[in-house]
Amino acid sequence: MTVERRWRVGVALAVGYLALAFVTGGRPLFDGFAPPAPYRWVKPPPEFLDNQPPQAAERTIPVSEDGSEAANASTTDAQVIVTLPRGAVAARPPDAAMLLKIVPFDAASLAPLPNDLRAVSNAYQVSLSYQPSQAPVPAVSPAAIIALTGASASDGLHYLPPGARVWLPVVSRAFGSTHGQTGPFQGGGHYVVTASPQVANTTVPGPAPAGGSGGTLLVGVVLVATGVAGGVVMTARGRRQAAARRTRQRRREERRPKKTA
Repeated sequence: MTVERRWRVGVALAVGYLALAFVTGGRPLFDGFAPPAPYRWVKPPPEFLDNQPPQAAERTIPVSEDGSEAANASTTDAQVIVTLPRGAVAARPPDAAMLLKIVPFDAASLAPLPNDLRAVSNAYQVSLSYQPSQAPVPAVSPAAIIALTGASASDGLHYLPPGARVWLPVVSRAFGSTHGQTGPFQGGGHYVVTASPQVANTTVPGPAPAGGSGGTLLVGVVLVATGVAGGVVMTARGRRQAAARRTRQRRREERRPKKTA
């Protein structure tokens, strides 16, 4: 199995993991390993004296005549994960790739949230553009998934389309113990985790402990992907060895002198 094939297996497992988390109410397989790490704010509340800046991310994804390759993109602090199944973005010849960017913003600097909702996360801008033309990607498969962690308890996920002034609700579920939400990826635009007035503020400021749940989630996905991919490699190797043994046995039999009557 080639390195590219092993990577595709890992991506497919990550896609399946997030899909399973969405369907089962966002209970990760590794939930409970560690408490949520203190949130990294663009503009932290006053009580966050030791706030660490959030991370941005970008990834170039190959696009063939069949559409984009299966891929996931995440910030290094694990506060956002975008998972795209194979063919999530349509082909656009002669472009051969797509650039996915994730940039954190202060949610208060964008359009106001409706219905007395409050943001319990940064607003993350996700942009997608074909390369090398830099043309914006107009649509994404509804099977794509986005997951954001939050600073405190939440009950919603909202999306702000490019150029819009009104946040739209996204059908979502709790993202494990991360205080976050996961739901269908709507395409380019801003995303924010929200809490209604009925949700208590459970923010816990302080320095990040080693191995927060966001990191645990990513490590878990990587471990599962690596383990299963390794198993696939071992299975394929075993099959090749068995085929080689059969070939050697057949050749030995062919070389044996045939008995005459």
